[in-house]
Amino acid sequence: MEPESPLPVEEKAVRPSVPGTLLLVFTLFVTWTMLEGRNPAYLASTASKGSGIGILLSLFMDFKKGWRNMVRADVAALLSLYFLTLFEFLVPQEEVMEGLDVNLIRESLGYIFLGIGGLVCGRHLTSSEKVQRTAIFTADVKPRTMVWLYAGCFVVGYLHMALAVQFNVVDWWHAVLEPRFFQPWSRGRYGDWKAMLTELGMLLYLLPPLMGVVVARLNRYGFWSVVWMGCGTLITFFYGFSTGTRNLFCTYLVTFVIGYMFALKKENDKRILMMAGVAFFLLMLATSQMLHFRQIGFGAYLRGELDEEEANKTLFVDMNLCTLTQVVDYFPRRHDYLGWEIPYLAVIRPIPRAVWPGKPQGMSVSMEQVVGADEAYTVAASFVGEAYMSGGWVGILFSSLFFGALFGWWNRLGTESNSDWGILIYASGFFSAVITMRSLFVFTTAILPTLTALFIGYYLTREIKNRLHHSEPRGFDV
Repeated sequence: MEPESPLPVEEKAVRPSVPGTLLLVFTLFVTWTMLEGRNPAYLASTASKGSGIGILLSLFMDFKKGWRNMVRADVAALLSLYFLTLFEFLVPQEEVMEGLDVNLIRESLGYIFLGIGGLVCGRHLTSSEKVQRTAIFTADVKPRTMVWLYAGCFVVGYLHMALAVQFNVVDWWHAVLEPRFFQPWSRGRYGDWKAMLTELGMLLYLLPPLMGVVVARLNRYGFWSVVWMGCGTLITFFYGFSTGTRNLFCTYLVTFVIGYMFALKKENDKRILMMAGVAFFLLMLATSQMLHFRQIGFGAYLRGELDEEEANKTLFVDMNLCTLTQVVDYFPRRHDYLGWEIPYLAVIRPIPRAVWPGKPQGMSVSMEQVVGADEAYTVAASFVGEAYMSGGWVGILFSSLFFGALFGWWNRLGTESNSDWGILIYASGFFSAVITMRSLFVFTTAILPTLTALFIGYYLTREIKNRLHHSEPRGFDV
């Protein structure tokens, strides 16, 4: 008799706490009623502190179900949105906020609260206490297969850089020391056939979570495999740090920790706390230091040159709230909402212009035009600002509910019995959850590494099934 393929197994998944969500929504409402006065900095600071308390209360309720219940995509998205929009206003930013219209500030804060509320409510639309695990998440992938997959992602991920410097390591080193967008492999605004290779560079986002799994389960991997994979991961972290792009470095670090936490056995709470503490310290240290060189390049930083104007900004992130106020002032007073234009552009974004020469070049009214910035710079107002440009408060509500529901569904894939590859797939999804909060345009490209991991997992599972049907069963592995 031929061995049967394993059937889906029902298990308990991580999920948000209903009381925690209600507490957060209630806190947002109370804070909103307190936003009175003529001082913009005071309003922003009050909103930051009030929503921060609500988020902490919500996380505390989630933590009652164990630390694993905190490792969720919606939590990563929620913290990312708060960090991008309100975190920097924990300290009153008097100089930055001076001269801004207090009514626009209050209105913009209300839209941010709406985005947060929609995100946390939407996650309950798809979350489930019990889910079915399938073979793609439970198949026991052999360590040597994981090592080869890491090697493949590393080589393909860095291929576009290697080609740009003609495989010269010295030239690569000098290039990463340059300011952002000055590297020879930087993608052009409109893209060409080379942009297709650049998109493959997103496979680098699979390296940190994969290494996190390896570090948690060192006993399964050979010494030299761990050494060279560790070197590859350090190179990737260094590259992320050298860009000065804090979102990039933070994503690498977060996905590494997520992979580590889920791969570690439940009884190792001390190691979890230690890793979380080290990661938080590195996050704070790196993000503060990156302000010193994100405009002048890492090379200048190493030579002792510092961008003090950027670094001296207290708790500076991106001042998305200030940008949002300009967006709110522009739409629909000066220009109609853009409607389905923004979702459409987000959907077609991954298609290279080499494949579709007639691909639209961008929004009819860009964020840079709204704020009067040079087109050479990138201006962001978080996904809340883009959703508002699309359809006002209705656009924000439906966008936040959509992403909340999507991340709530993704949480269903996070269970303790996931295999090494299953943990990698789950952890890789945190990249899109975090980075989409900055701009919904990047969502469709941010999910490409995860889709790649799913495709590889599907292929591995199929190979496993073929072996089970053509040989004596020796365990469900590959």
